[in-house]
Amino acid sequence: MLLLLILSNWTVSYGQTGSKDTVICYTVEEARIIATKLIGANECDTLLSLSEAEVDVLEEVIAKKDSVIENDSKQLENFNSMLVIKDSEIVDLKLTIKKDTRRKKWLKVGWISTSAILTGLLVISLF
Repeated sequence: MLLLLILSNWTVSYGQTGSKDTVICYTVEEARIIATKLIGANECDTLLSLSEAEVDVLEEVIAKKDSVIENDSKQLENFNSMLVIKDSEIVDLKLTIKKDTRRKKWLKVGWISTSAILTGLLVISLF
């Protein structure tokens, strides 16, 4: 009788209670399978936690790289603005050089013609 009580208590210790009035008993092999699946589930949970932490780190890296790209884009826009300003200055300077070249050309023509006229007057007055 004592042996029967010990066996019944030992069997109940392997049981799972689904509701308050029923007890489900598992064999040693079934308990081993459940334990194996539970260990696998714990490993999966750990891997999921590690993956989520890695995703968080990668999102931070992406955010920092996006910030660098944005800063580089702003810098590029500034350089492009400077190039446009320099291009307009170059056009203005070329126009100024062209005007100065024409002015110098007409100044040379004026000096040459004035010299020719004065030389002609001088020659005429001598004869």
